[in-house]
Amino acid sequence: MEIAAVGTLNACYVDMKEIFKLAIINNSAFIACLHNHPSGDPEASYEDKKLTERLQRAGAILGISVIDHIIVGDTDYYSFRDGGELDEE
Repeated sequence: MEIAAVGTLNACYVDMKEIFKLAIINNSAFIACLHNHPSGDPEASYEDKKLTERLQRAGAILGISVIDHIIVGDTDYYSFRDGGELDEE
C-alpha cells in the first residue's frame, strides 16, 4: 500500500507524483484511488471533486486511466464511477 497524501482533520495535501509513481513503475494501465472521511459521511466534497478532476487530467497526460475514486464513511461509501462523475475512456 502506498500513502501519497497527508491529511489533517479538514484538509489534505495530495502529491500527483506520488499517486502515479507506482503505476508508472509497474507499467499500469489504470489506478483506483480511495480515501476515508473521518466524519463518517462519504458524500463527496467540492475538494474531492476537484481532486478527482486533477487525477483524471494527470492520468490522461500519463496514459493511465483513473477507473474510480472511492470515499469511505462509517457505514457507506461513495464511488465517483458509480455516481457518473468520471470521464469515460
